[in-house]
Amino acid sequence: MKKLLLHSGAGLLLLPLLAALMLAASAQATTLIYKDFNSLVAEAQGIVVGTVKEVVSQRAEDRQLYTYVRLADVETLAGVYHDNELTLMMSGGYDGRNGLHVEGSPEFSAGERVVLFVEGNGQRMVPLVGWGQGVFRLQNNDRGAAIVTDDVGNEVYGVGEKGEILKANRHAQRAQIASSAHLTNSSSAQAKASAGRSDGGAAMLAPQEAKGAPMSADRFLGMLRQQAQSRAFAQELRSVKVGQALERKGRDAGSGASASSMSDESAASALPRRTQQGARSSMDRD
Repeated sequence: MKKLLLHSGAGLLLLPLLAALMLAASAQATTLIYKDFNSLVAEAQGIVVGTVKEVVSQRAEDRQLYTYVRLADVETLAGVYHDNELTLMMSGGYDGRNGLHVEGSPEFSAGERVVLFVEGNGQRMVPLVGWGQGVFRLQNNDRGAAIVTDDVGNEVYGVGEKGEILKANRHAQRAQIASSAHLTNSSSAQAKASAGRSDGGAAMLAPQEAKGAPMSADRFLGMLRQQAQSRAFAQELRSVKVGQALERKGRDAGSGASASSMSDESAASALPRRTQQGARSSMDRD
């Protein structure tokens, strides 16, 4: 299986263009800018809760591999969406013969209940704010109570005064999480903690262990509904069809042009916003 490792920069490296950059790039973990709760809400086009009905990987019209995550019993907690089913698409997957793994991308399994902060479905490699940071899972604990965990299974305890998400730190995140300028200048505990530098030189955040009782699913959903009333969601969420290709922006994006011919606008459609300058990638065979 091929593995794609990304350093999140100001722009997106569109999949047809990656081949031109792979030979020169060194392997490194994906680096994402930290998103607190306020950022997740502010940057999302919509927030939904739903049950994963099916996860399908296949090649699309552009011959690239994508994974399509079909949600059923969808409730729109914030934003505009009028259907009870929603299909998200993410770059990468395994079609039974070949595979492409996007390092740092969240993974889903049929039957699980998830809360998603959606942004750019059909346009971004991972259509979630902050990638895995925009994924929360609702599951029952040992006593059968429905609680909230983050993308990798850490129990969520609540949200701090400055918007920091308070949670356990038993499981490592799928990607490196870097501080941003405004976060570094803040007085929050997470901003003050440092875990050194990422492969790309970004200041890393040290995981912070919080303590408390796990947050109930009902309380979390209620908080989201209330928080969503503080902003307007003008753009309607969109679903995609299985087999649909990622939309390309820019004059040469659809033709597999070289990276040097791409505009900044066309190179900024998928990786998280507020990223540092530059983007690097590598692909390795396992």
